[in-house]
Amino acid sequence: MIPGISGSRIGATTGVASDVAPGERLTSALAEFEVEVQRSAPGSAQLTRLVDWLEMEVLHPENWRCLRPSFKDCAARRWIAEHLARAHLATFAAGVEHLQDSAFSAQLGTLAPCLLGALTQDARDDIVRRWSTGDAAALQVTDKQYFAMDIPGTGFRCALIGNVFGPGGLCLTQREATDLLLARLGDGATTVLQALRRVAGRNPVTAGQLLHAAIGADGSLLPELDAAEVRTLVASILETLRPEARSVVFREPFARYFNWLRDDASAAALRKEMAQILADQAGDLVPQAVRVRDGNIMAPDDIRVQHSYKVGIQHSLAALHFREANAPMEAAIQYVSAGIRLSEGGDAAIADELMMRGEAQLLSVLGAARYQDIGDIVSQLLDACRADYAAIARISRFCATVFESQGRMLSAARVHDAVIACLPGTLESGVDGNARAMESARAFHVRQVQRHYESAGLGQALGDVSTLIRSIVHARVQTLMPVERLAGPNYVVNLDAAQKMFLNEPFDSQWLLLSVNRDDAHETTYHVVSESGKREMLAQATVHPYRERLLDASDFIDGTQALELLLSARPVVASVLSSAGSLAPSQIERAG
Repeated sequence: MIPGISGSRIGATTGVASDVAPGERLTSALAEFEVEVQRSAPGSAQLTRLVDWLEMEVLHPENWRCLRPSFKDCAARRWIAEHLARAHLATFAAGVEHLQDSAFSAQLGTLAPCLLGALTQDARDDIVRRWSTGDAAALQVTDKQYFAMDIPGTGFRCALIGNVFGPGGLCLTQREATDLLLARLGDGATTVLQALRRVAGRNPVTAGQLLHAAIGADGSLLPELDAAEVRTLVASILETLRPEARSVVFREPFARYFNWLRDDASAAALRKEMAQILADQAGDLVPQAVRVRDGNIMAPDDIRVQHSYKVGIQHSLAALHFREANAPMEAAIQYVSAGIRLSEGGDAAIADELMMRGEAQLLSVLGAARYQDIGDIVSQLLDACRADYAAIARISRFCATVFESQGRMLSAARVHDAVIACLPGTLESGVDGNARAMESARAFHVRQVQRHYESAGLGQALGDVSTLIRSIVHARVQTLMPVERLAGPNYVVNLDAAQKMFLNEPFDSQWLLLSVNRDDAHETTYHVVSESGKREMLAQATVHPYRERLLDASDFIDGTQALELLLSARPVVASVLSSAGSLAPSQIERAG
């Protein structure tokens, strides 16, 4: 009997000697082991002694003769005994809990890969053959939602915890992994792929590593697998991952898979996450020189440079996918981030090319940007620039120049205002973080703000916005010809409604713009209306002229954005404009 395990029948079984047929002793020992595990509590001394006893059974000469042919000659006998016993224990709910709470917990993830990697080629091929021929007894799912399989010729089972399917374990080919996913479990009705949904809910890393093996180097699947079903499973795995499972290596096959599917949105989001994971790891880089595989020594600075390059590559791949997914702002941020990282990595030429690609993506963003969005746009770009003031100056200059070319001087000024607000947090920990550099940078951007205000005819400061709007409206209403409209870049301002309202409004009335464009219009149409006209239209539940809904407060634009639209617009003959500007006034006038 096993010491400390009362009532055990194991002693009766294992005391038999030469009259027991080869293999029968091991079979009986495993059967008794299963009975005793069911009676034992996780963490108990009884379960620890039971595992130690099973190790000794593996080492018994009779049992070892049965087991030895399944393992490579280089595998040590005691090492095999230890791994076999614990891999078998992990197939029981109490067993895996016991191992997780023991000193062996740190090795639990490598237990099965190491054991299966020690199998002979014949034993390994026998496992794969049983999957491909649909042997229903070859694989089960444990109570803890791990896959468990029989180890051929041994009578032992192994819980598939850790990267058992890749190098160092079974090293499955794509064909073999696909056959495994299509194989049926012990119930004969459920495929491994179907069971993987349950396994992924509790053990996403194990499920993901099996899918890794089924994904080709180009991200492809073999045609027998349903790509949509696998995609849903991959998304579930990525969502279920614990925060500590921040591995770029684990995510890489899935990023390639999304690329193969042409799912650029998912590929972009994953590459962006991978870049952030690598960036977060920068603080964990070794502070001393290390010897690398080829025997050379890498200094800490070289390690940091190489790491920055890796981060930049992920950012550039994310940018490419965001661009293909028609997400220009995200693409621009990722291109800028990539440029900064590759500049840190010492590749100035590629960094400059990436920055230019980011600027190209920004063109469409800035063209459609509203005044109130500019601060957020610039803030995101400056975050990507980190503490690199040369990059900050370049991006802010580019944005301001685009707005200048559109006649949007207030937006250009807003760019530099946003830079001024971000400068302390951006530069205080950077290489330019001394007080003199900070003041010099601030003074430059203040001068740019003043210059843009002057270009807009406003002096060096903005002044009262409502008063400025009122003066423009009064001047335009009195001087604009009946056949004229105001036009700016991609928009039209119609004053018909304002001219009707003007005579009935107090001199100090506030004026604003009403947007009434169609969804498919190439240009936006605005009508100048008074504050009282806005209140009346909303109170009377006025219907939007082009959309099947009532006007609401979001259709009206005031403040600096309205001022800029009025400042940038110039008189043109109405006949040269699209018809969108001439359909709404009658409705608006009635409301006025």
